[in-house]
Amino acid sequence: MRPLDSEQIARIVDLYKDGNSLAEIHRTTGIGLSTVTKYVREAGLDSDRLRRRNLTKEEIQKIIQLHQEGCSLGEIAKITGRRPNTVRLHLAQAGLDGEQQRVAADQITRIIELHDEGLTNAEIAEATGHSRWTVSVQLRATGRDARRSDASKPRSGREETAS
Repeated sequence: MRPLDSEQIARIVDLYKDGNSLAEIHRTTGIGLSTVTKYVREAGLDSDRLRRRNLTKEEIQKIIQLHQEGCSLGEIAKITGRRPNTVRLHLAQAGLDGEQQRVAADQITRIIELHDEGLTNAEIAEATGHSRWTVSVQLRATGRDARRSDASKPRSGREETAS
């Protein structure tokens, strides 16, 4: 890969000074995030903005809730937009081991029953108190179609009409 020219470096610095985040500059310019970070640091700009935003109490509570619902570290990371290591760190700080908590067998049975009755994943999640993600994970683990939407939901009692 060729080094950046002085115009590209100046553009990175100007965009950063205008209040753009490192990720926004990366997306705008197509220049790698680590390269953008390097040139912002070399320009001696606001190092506090280079640090990642800390998780809020609500985000940490969401991580813990998802963990207790049976989501894996990877699933929690995807849902929250954080890295798996960040999830693991905050679970450890909360006294949890970071390994996936298992959904109780009776809850899995209930999820399957509701799925087989034709409920959508959102309806199953509401009925069982689990997230839609956990419902999908459990359905996939049992070989069922976890992508059922309202449109594909069987409708009992609905009569076909001839057009």
